[in-house]
Amino acid sequence: MDTVRDKRFGAFWWVVFPTASTSISAIPARTTAARALSLPVSLPPRAGEKRPREQLPHLDLRVMQTRRLNTGGRVKAKDFDDTTQEALGLAIVIFRVFVAWVRDVWRAACERMNVSMELTPDLSKLITARDSHLRGEVKTKARPVVELSFKFASGESKTAIRRNRRIAERMREDMAFAFKNPAARKGIFRNIAIQKIINAVFFANRKDEGPNFPEYFDPLPLFVLALILTVIENCIDEWASGTRTDIPFTANEYREVYHRHVAALQEFDEVTKEYGILNTILQNLHDSGRAHSGAEPRTATSKGGLLSSDIDAALREFEEGELEEDEEDEDEEMDGDDEDEDDE
Repeated sequence: MDTVRDKRFGAFWWVVFPTASTSISAIPARTTAARALSLPVSLPPRAGEKRPREQLPHLDLRVMQTRRLNTGGRVKAKDFDDTTQEALGLAIVIFRVFVAWVRDVWRAACERMNVSMELTPDLSKLITARDSHLRGEVKTKARPVVELSFKFASGESKTAIRRNRRIAERMREDMAFAFKNPAARKGIFRNIAIQKIINAVFFANRKDEGPNFPEYFDPLPLFVLALILTVIENCIDEWASGTRTDIPFTANEYREVYHRHVAALQEFDEVTKEYGILNTILQNLHDSGRAHSGAEPRTATSKGGLLSSDIDAALREFEEGELEEDEEDEDEEMDGDDEDEDDE
């Protein structure tokens, strides 16, 4: 599959696993991120169909110039002015989460900051450099989790090798590894390894991307779950012979696996949309990750707020016309206690 499409910008970039089948516009409409970015949303075209050309909505933005302060040596984020660095940081977060064109990512970041800045070749390189970095980070953190969660055992004994090979075969069969109980095939997309890897990559602490950017992670994006499923499959593949053999987690080797998981998740969502099952799963993955990070739950409310009885009383007052009280009556009620004291 040819990924070099847009010669005006030098390359046609995709995060993690390049393809022409998905874009940032494919973020499900129900996600907070889609609303926050104000992007058109739709399911990606099926294989063989052309991707429709979509325009991002026009917003009233402050036009600014990106300024590179240090022009010598290898380009780095700190070479740019503060505003450009902020937009770059946000663009990288979006790029890590969604399968998207780098131009769409940059424009979405600028729109969120209410600025308009040119995407220079240097900035494009800094953003797209994150795809291989993300794959490496995910693989490094997933490998020990998979080994422990699926009980692979290091060692050269014939018994250990046979056992490891048997586990790998069972887990790879019909995505058994995605279930909380692989043997009974119960708890779909709830295997403990999924949550542990999500925690390690995106919710390691309160300053990590998950807690800091809830508009992109609440609920967890479908594409992130697909990435986690793909890296788990990669780590299981390493045990196929019975002893762990390094298999690089590259786009070329695992692109089709990733897209298979994206398609499976989208099909599952479509079939169960009446019950909102996938959205509940993605929400739970986010909530558990946020709790792991130590950040406060987003649903937490401050103490001392209005009671439901207060709201019911207000509705009754409105229906009875008691909210149309004049200022004189209000003063009398406020001063009533003082008058009683004076009478005494």
